[in-house]
Amino acid sequence: MAIPDEREVVFKAIVNYWMEMAIPPTLKDLAKKTNKSVTTVAFHVRNLEKAGRILTTPSISRSIRPIGLEITFQEEEESGEAEQSAPAA
Repeated sequence: MAIPDEREVVFKAIVNYWMEMAIPPTLKDLAKKTNKSVTTVAFHVRNLEKAGRILTTPSISRSIRPIGLEITFQEEEESGEAEQSAPAA
């Protein structure tokens, strides 16, 4: 089943935020990045979670994590530190 375009935009914003900031985004962060309301973003986040594309933790604002994507940060690779990644499914 294909994800509707608007939901895919939110999913890509989640992945891009992880890669750029090295922390999970908040709903407000995603709303700014996608030019959508927080309510619209929350709707898509709930549906992405139901579809098994992301994980969230209720009552924790920075808990939106993509499933199955290895996200490695260049600074850590260069310094030889352990890699951080989004949890895999």
